[in-house]
Amino acid sequence: MRNSYFILLIILILCSTLMAQSAQELEKEALAGSAEAQFKLGEIYFNGESSIPRSHKDAAYWYELSASQEEPAAQNNLGFMYEHGVYYKQNHRRAFDYYKKAAEQDYPEALFNTARCYYNGIGVTIDMKKSAKYYKKAAGADVPEAQFNLGTMFYTGTGVIESKEKAEFWIRKAAGNGHVQAQKAIEKIFNKQQEQSNE
Repeated sequence: MRNSYFILLIILILCSTLMAQSAQELEKEALAGSAEAQFKLGEIYFNGESSIPRSHKDAAYWYELSASQEEPAAQNNLGFMYEHGVYYKQNHRRAFDYYKKAAEQDYPEALFNTARCYYNGIGVTIDMKKSAKYYKKAAGADVPEAQFNLGTMFYTGTGVIESKEKAEFWIRKAAGNGHVQAQKAIEKIFNKQQEQSNE
């Protein structure tokens, strides 16, 4: 038993050493100007890893460098940080601007976030048509939450022409991608409608 603890300890030390070395290599690439490496380093600092403590300040630094080179994932993450007041003072307008920059590059998560901002008026005036436009793009990129939201917009005719067929299509697609609310909606709404039409 004692030997297995010793072996486990050695494995943990080796893993920690390898992670530190890979982070050092990543930092070299980031300092050399690689937007992808800068983004990855930002992720490491944002989440923290075994040998690298979480630091939102360092994450912001690397995300900003990466975003300045038009890296959409970094732009999206900066949007998140501004929206939720992580490291930065909460600023919904800046959050929206970062989401939109990334969405203009068709980054799926940013398409969803931009749609959500237009829908809820986060940093921008509420605009249901623009929200639907971005939800359509995100839904087409297989973002389940966007598929569900677009489906509900078609169901209610919010920002789009009401269409129960399109609503069912997108909600079923979201359900197929594991979206729990969509799965419940299928059971409650569409399966009931089929049962009623069969009577």
